[in-house]
Amino acid sequence: MDYFIELAGNPNAYKYALHGGVIAYLSIRFMFVTNSTFGLLVEGKTSLAEAAKTVGLMFISIILLVWFLLFQVN
Repeated sequence: MDYFIELAGNPNAYKYALHGGVIAYLSIRFMFVTNSTFGLLVEGKTSLAEAAKTVGLMFISIILLVWFLLFQVN
């Protein structure tokens, strides 16, 4: 609860909300990309290498964005 009280008086609190929203959006997007990619893999419409590349690139982009946002909150 102290965390929220601290945010209420913080003029940069919108950054936390914005970054949390971006991270939540990308996490949901990653789940959908992973689900659809492996669905195509099971149906035989794509190769294992292509599926791994798609999911891997999405995962790396999320990790880099989270890392960037965490260090830009200050």
